[in-house]
Amino acid sequence: MRDGEVESLANDVDKLWDLWNLRVCLIISLSLQFFLLFAGSMRKRCKSNFLHLWIWSAYLLADWIAAYALGQTVQRPGTDLLDPKKCGDLSIFWAQFLLLHLAGSDSITSFSPGDNGVWLRPLFGLLCQVVATIYSFSLLVLAKRNKLWIPTILVFVVGLTKSYERVKALVDAGFDRFGETLLPEPNPGPDYEDAVFMYRVTRGVQIEMEPEKKIAPITYKHDHQQQKQVQGYTDFDLLSVARSFFEYFKVIFTGSFLSFQNRETSRKYFLQCSYREAFRVIEYELSLLHDLMHTKMSVLQNRLGYIRRVVCLSSVLVASILFFIAEKQGYTKFDVNLTHALLFGTICLDIVSLIKVIFSQWSDTITSPWIRPLIPLFILERKRWSKAVFQYNMFNYCLSQRRLFHFVGHVFNSTRFMEKMRAMWYSSLEKVTNDLEEFIFMKLHVKSSNANDLKAAKEECSQRGISALLHDSCSYTKLEWSIREFQYLESLLLWHLATELCCHNTSLYQKGNYAKFCKILSNYMFYLLVVQPTMLSQEMGNFAIVLQDTQAEAIRFFTKHSISSHKKACEKLNSIQTPYRPAAVKGSQSKSLLFDACILAKELQSLDQKLQWEVMSRVWLELMSFAAINCSPTIHAQQPSRGGELLTFTWLLMNHLGLGTQFSEQLSHG
Repeated sequence: MRDGEVESLANDVDKLWDLWNLRVCLIISLSLQFFLLFAGSMRKRCKSNFLHLWIWSAYLLADWIAAYALGQTVQRPGTDLLDPKKCGDLSIFWAQFLLLHLAGSDSITSFSPGDNGVWLRPLFGLLCQVVATIYSFSLLVLAKRNKLWIPTILVFVVGLTKSYERVKALVDAGFDRFGETLLPEPNPGPDYEDAVFMYRVTRGVQIEMEPEKKIAPITYKHDHQQQKQVQGYTDFDLLSVARSFFEYFKVIFTGSFLSFQNRETSRKYFLQCSYREAFRVIEYELSLLHDLMHTKMSVLQNRLGYIRRVVCLSSVLVASILFFIAEKQGYTKFDVNLTHALLFGTICLDIVSLIKVIFSQWSDTITSPWIRPLIPLFILERKRWSKAVFQYNMFNYCLSQRRLFHFVGHVFNSTRFMEKMRAMWYSSLEKVTNDLEEFIFMKLHVKSSNANDLKAAKEECSQRGISALLHDSCSYTKLEWSIREFQYLESLLLWHLATELCCHNTSLYQKGNYAKFCKILSNYMFYLLVVQPTMLSQEMGNFAIVLQDTQAEAIRFFTKHSISSHKKACEKLNSIQTPYRPAAVKGSQSKSLLFDACILAKELQSLDQKLQWEVMSRVWLELMSFAAINCSPTIHAQQPSRGGELLTFTWLLMNHLGLGTQFSEQLSHG
């Protein structure tokens, strides 16, 4: 091609880009707002990494697209103001919708708790965009060329209002502010000098103090004929219970302590309810926490919030009418239709958002006995977490070696990160069944029944397997070394390997629920060990060495015997004779636990079959509950936005049963 042709082609492409880039951005931005409105709330109900990646990408792209397109509208009026074909006033009208999109969807104001702490960044960005928009609008007004100044101002006010709501929601959801909002009103107590005077006058007569505020007793009034019941209580009742408990128990997510009285009120309720009710209440509580941290519900659920939403919807409706009757000479048909689409889309978004606010779990409307018959049951009955756990095991971890993961990890010096990616790629999801929920609840119920004071509760929380073995003297004698001689994470890896060796026989695995529970909890805990180790322990110690040595020995063993399948790996390891502990014959140079697990598996298989699985299931429950109670509350607070974690449910259930460590020992004076 000649130089002239190349230059002509470049000019044509530049003109095409100049004509369509803003319009395409507007269409994409509006589409992303619809996607985030409906997909934002799906995060707490789905654990799919693929879906979370899509939502994360849309969340980032929505802000970037809106900011870029808004910049394009700001540039146009200054250069093309007097050209009627450039439609400067229409561009500024479009800019208000982009400002509205920058305010974000009501369903997702932040993607992770870390976003909440950087609210100054979106605030500064919004202020810059607002100033630029006002500047461009002023140019058009001064040039007396803006035919759409009234609808422009109306949509601009709506954008400002929703921008305020987003920043306010981010401020309130930040952990520093989050903790502050949960604190009670300052209480300096009676004036000291007056108290001294009264004491001298009365000589020791105790001054009556205001009693500490307690959780109100939970009572129910419901119609058994009208509502579907869950073990005696409707979903409306359980939501009311959850909201009542959440008002007090949300402080534990910041690391604060609850009073002994609140512990006893909660413990009394959860000891009397069924496992279905307990898990449903906790499901509602964690859903409330998600909404508080990642949506605008905390800003919208008040009288001013409702008024703002009605005003915003009315303003957009008025702007739509004014644009519909306005003279459109000089506008292309496509631009007019695009503007209609923006207005109609904004109205639809506002209507859906308003309906969500009115019928959200935060609204008093949904718990009103007058409104209950009008609300479809599926609104409350739908699940609020994924009710699934990831599954991964050590043998698949070793057998699924791929050169690509090793190459990328070596090139970018990110071996640990690539191991996490490999675990996420090869992991699977397993449903949390009602039987497993009942098993967890009943075992923790027994522990709570034995923990009448805080000292006993802390003792129960500190158990990581020994207490489970004490139920049977024979199993304790044979197995206690697997707990006492190892650190927690080492013991967890050891029991995971032994569980894999015991569960490889399919016919044995299908004989009872205890075996299924062991397999699910074992693979779940190993997945967390690889992908989210901070949920299991804040102090890793030398566990990284233990894990890599065990992995290296397993890979060497599988290579030596040409093993490529999980079943053959288990069969071969079970056939190995292990008369001596590895440390006795190999020394302590290697920290591998592979053949310690073979010894443990043989000792487990020597027990009566029914007793074997009962013991193993109890040990796994204690291993999980120990991790749950020692995990940082702030890490638990992050899980509802990721589809929920069974470990977090267990932690909150333990606290409701009075088994937590975040209770004050001081009794109330009242």
